[in-house]
Amino acid sequence: MSGAPRGRVRASAELVVLGLVRLPAIASAYLLPALDGPYLVPGDRNNWQRLHSPLEQRRVPRILSRRFRANPVGYLRDIEDGLRPYVPA
Repeated sequence: MSGAPRGRVRASAELVVLGLVRLPAIASAYLLPALDGPYLVPGDRNNWQRLHSPLEQRRVPRILSRRFRANPVGYLRDIEDGLRPYVPA
């Protein structure tokens, strides 16, 4: 065998992309040639952050619920410890 890569060379778009851009990303992964670094850099960082913020706002509750399901006692203890300075003794 030669030193050529075996199997999938690129990550599957449905594994990497979330939200409203999933379908266009999947379609472009099959229709466009492989893109590398210079093509993937966002042109306007503020615009990218504005478009990405709804995804981040949906991700945070999922993380918190996952942490609660994994360790409910520890999760609630951390919340209580964080609020303790604000509660009169």
